[in-house]
Amino acid sequence: MTHDVSVDVVVVCSDADPSLLRQCIDSVRASYAASDVEGSIVLVDNVGSGVTVDATDASGVLVLRTDSVVGFGSAVNLAVAESTSDSILVLDPGATLAPDGLARFLDAADHHRNSLIGGWLQRDGDVQSDAYMQWDFSMSRSRRRARFARSLAEVDEDVVVVEKVCGSALFADRKLLGELGPFDLRFRHDEDADLSRRAAAKGVVLLVARRAEIEHVCAQRDHGRELERARADAAIRLTSYHCSRSTSYAQRIELAAVTFLGVFAGAAPAPRRARLARLGQVWRWGFRRDAPPFVP
Repeated sequence: MTHDVSVDVVVVCSDADPSLLRQCIDSVRASYAASDVEGSIVLVDNVGSGVTVDATDASGVLVLRTDSVVGFGSAVNLAVAESTSDSILVLDPGATLAPDGLARFLDAADHHRNSLIGGWLQRDGDVQSDAYMQWDFSMSRSRRRARFARSLAEVDEDVVVVEKVCGSALFADRKLLGELGPFDLRFRHDEDADLSRRAAAKGVVLLVARRAEIEHVCAQRDHGRELERARADAAIRLTSYHCSRSTSYAQRIELAAVTFLGVFAGAAPAPRRARLARLGQVWRWGFRRDAPPFVP
């Protein structure tokens, strides 16, 4: 089937594994061919060193370079602003798109116009359910996690309404993304969680295309201090922007408590130090409703 809609696939690269990046780009090229879809692969080189070009065959690929290392949200916003396609697929460099992936996304979008559509992210056959779940408190996340994962695994519909779309595989109309930002540059983590909440508040439907299967390797395994600081800042920022004051303050107290429990629960020294970095963000925010953007 020939699709009249063009799709640009945006891949943001900071320190992507070269072999994973090659697999990602090769899978996108194969999906363009198999789905008979026109568009361009847009690589945002977020290190400015040319590593992106060296890591993969860059023929037919639009490479955008940032002047300095910027966040994921800034990199995607740059690509969306440069694109002239009808639709955008944001894809993690550790993700492999199925041959019919683009066609599946377009089929879902054709029936759900005002929507953000996530791909079906999985690893070794298991769906990455956290990609579609929102939470404000660690305790509620722990209680819901297994049940939420089971409910997703049992789904047999082509398209399912979810709480969040994941930036690792996010498909939408380019103009809709532009109207939404798409990403709020005050976030340096969980940009997709914020985008999902803002979009839902505007009546945009959040969906996952069950048949748009994507093998996703979460390459980011580092739990260092900077990552923990970014996560803590994003968690506080989400509740501050989208929840009541009482909920936001309660979440900060819980974050501090959970951090202390984790530190004294027998973790290795290095993870302990990383977790303690969260407390700096709790202190930085205090009881404020807003704080300057987190800077690594």
